[in-house]
Amino acid sequence: MKRSISTLIFLASILGQPAAGNVYYVSTNGDDAALGTNWGLALLTISNALGRAVDGDEIVVSNGVFNVATNLIVANAVNLHSLNGAESTTLYRIPVGYFRLITVTNAGAVVDGFTVMNGYALEQGGGIYLATGTVRRCTVVSNTAYNSFNGSSFGGGIYMTGGTVEDCLIQSNWAYASSSYGGIGYGGGIYMTRGFVRRCRLIANRTDSSYQLLYGRGGGIYTTGGTSENCVVINNSAPSEGGGLYLNGAGSRALHCTVVSNYTWSASGGGIHLVSGAVSNSIIFHNRRSVDGKTGNVQQPGGILAYSCTWPLNAGAGNITGDPGFLDVTSTNYSLSPGSPCIDMAATFSEITNDIEAAARPADGDNGGGAAPDMGAWEAPPMTGGAFRC
Repeated sequence: MKRSISTLIFLASILGQPAAGNVYYVSTNGDDAALGTNWGLALLTISNALGRAVDGDEIVVSNGVFNVATNLIVANAVNLHSLNGAESTTLYRIPVGYFRLITVTNAGAVVDGFTVMNGYALEQGGGIYLATGTVRRCTVVSNTAYNSFNGSSFGGGIYMTGGTVEDCLIQSNWAYASSSYGGIGYGGGIYMTRGFVRRCRLIANRTDSSYQLLYGRGGGIYTTGGTSENCVVINNSAPSEGGGLYLNGAGSRALHCTVVSNYTWSASGGGIHLVSGAVSNSIIFHNRRSVDGKTGNVQQPGGILAYSCTWPLNAGAGNITGDPGFLDVTSTNYSLSPGSPCIDMAATFSEITNDIEAAARPADGDNGGGAAPDMGAWEAPPMTGGAFRC
């Protein structure tokens, strides 16, 4: 009897353990009739692997360019990742029909290490639609969200209603509304209603409409909610407001962002247009409007701007003005040089413990005897440690 009870307990303990997930392999020379359980039996298409994978499974995608013919829907808690990162694996929309490349709808899903390119979606999310889950270490480039018949478009690169985008490059995406009147493009790089954008680089995204090219808001990011933190926003554009960022919601936050060299065409707010929400611990500099070349860093009809560096000085706790002291503007190195007035001048957010390069935040960057966070996306290293800086 004791033996039977012991056996039952042993079996129960094994059955109670979560089963190890299956691993499916996808290769450019694979076969969708294969099992997909190793490289020798690799599948040909990611859509086939997603159709087989269940919660807890892993999908590994080889190097190469994968011509995608349909929206890849990640509906289960799977880890979909490339073998060697975004530089080696590209998902490219076949230019027949309009569809985005990836949709993520499961909170446990991870999409990691792809170049997502040439998506073309009607209205929302040219490259990726993120409802929940995580998109990590991806390059989202040259995607378009488009609308016509006086409709607006949202999120040329990514449209997100939740989840997390982290350590990604979002570049050269477009939110475009073709209309005689009424249609507006929102969020050339990202349109966000909820979620987190962390340690991302948003470069050369744009938004506009066809009507005299006067409309379009939030070239880099347009947000009605959610948080952007430790991001660098460079050379994005919008015709009307918010060449870099447009914040229009009480739950919108931009923390520790470096917003540089963005522009509007004819309106102010080349760097940030702040309607509501909060911008803190950020550097907004060298932004302009292109019609006359005038400086246009921040336009603030509402919201809170605090502990940030811009010109001219905006009202708000802890704000400063003057040259932020970037290390090398000509080579687009926007980390802080020794002596920068932005070092140790930001407010503390306990949940933010690193910078855009994952360096520890805060650090004693001015050798003042106490660590405090810096403004902007980069935390200056302690002057007493690390390589000599000049």
